[in-house]
Amino acid sequence: MKAKILAVAIAGMIAAPLAMAADAGWYAGAGIGQTSTSGAGLTKTSDTAFRLLGGYKYNQNLAAEIEYVNLGSIQYQSLSLFDVKSSGFGIAAVGTLPLQNNFALYGRLGITSIKSDVSPTAVIVATGEVVSSNTHTGMTYGIGGEYAFSPTAAVRFGYDNYKIDAKILSGDVGTWMLSGVFRF
Repeated sequence: MKAKILAVAIAGMIAAPLAMAADAGWYAGAGIGQTSTSGAGLTKTSDTAFRLLGGYKYNQNLAAEIEYVNLGSIQYQSLSLFDVKSSGFGIAAVGTLPLQNNFALYGRLGITSIKSDVSPTAVIVATGEVVSSNTHTGMTYGIGGEYAFSPTAAVRFGYDNYKIDAKILSGDVGTWMLSGVFRF
């Protein structure tokens, strides 16, 4: 009896990594969406955003992902009108909860380095405000859903939050994004 239990336990230990390996693999994707931010002095609070992403899925519940994200531009008004364009690179852990019928929920948590370039769009009064570029590294997080059309193709819809710091303006940028993901 003990030999049978030991044999089943050993078979389970051998089979578990093989079963998990079926869900493992590399993936890449791209997405487009809309940013939104709020704050005093903002005259343009949203823009089109896009993302390129790649990652490795360790099993059906855990992946590591890198991304390039362009958050578009917002406008800030003090004594002059400034255009703030933000983009950057990040890395995140992605946790996935598989549901029924090829649907899954996911959550992302990571670090993104966002570069914000500030340039005047119209000069109202010469104030000595300097055109600048600033990079801020901070936490990013997101939630969403995914539908797999096949074992190699899926679509995601989710919300991600990024931190920006453009010296004259800092805060959160929320992004709703629709992305295609391809596994290989």
